[in-house]
Amino acid sequence: MSTQKAYVDFCSQAFPGEPVPPIEGEIPMKYEVAIRTNDPALWQQMKGNEGQGSSPLPEDTRLRMQQGIFLPSDAEHYRNSDLDWYASQCDAEGEGIRELKRERQFLAEKEAFEQVRAQSKAFGELPLAARLQASPVSEATARAARRAWGISEPL
Repeated sequence: MSTQKAYVDFCSQAFPGEPVPPIEGEIPMKYEVAIRTNDPALWQQMKGNEGQGSSPLPEDTRLRMQQGIFLPSDAEHYRNSDLDWYASQCDAEGEGIRELKRERQFLAEKEAFEQVRAQSKAFGELPLAARLQASPVSEATARAARRAWGISEPL
């Protein structure tokens, strides 16, 4: 399908009953926003011009694009060059990285929780004397408790 046909089809569906503006030149803002949001590949076909859109791609970004490598930090370069589909790939890669970090954080927190839970369970299974011995009360804490409870200090 040609870019022109895809453009006319998109505009007819997105804005039924309205005349389709010319594809050449400046496209009205509402059409641009709708296309860039809903069909970034069409926008890229219309305006991308192989990375020479409104601003050229940096060479390192262009090289990564040719290699199929999408870094989250390159998304803005692609958007500035009207290569929205590539920008969306960078955004997806960034979300994948964030999701992986969240999973790793969750697993680390779960492991720490399980360790504390196992220690607490083991401590709870000890006889009372062993638990008291394992967590002795400091002299300062004992003094404060005696004062709070109105118990006289030992001699």
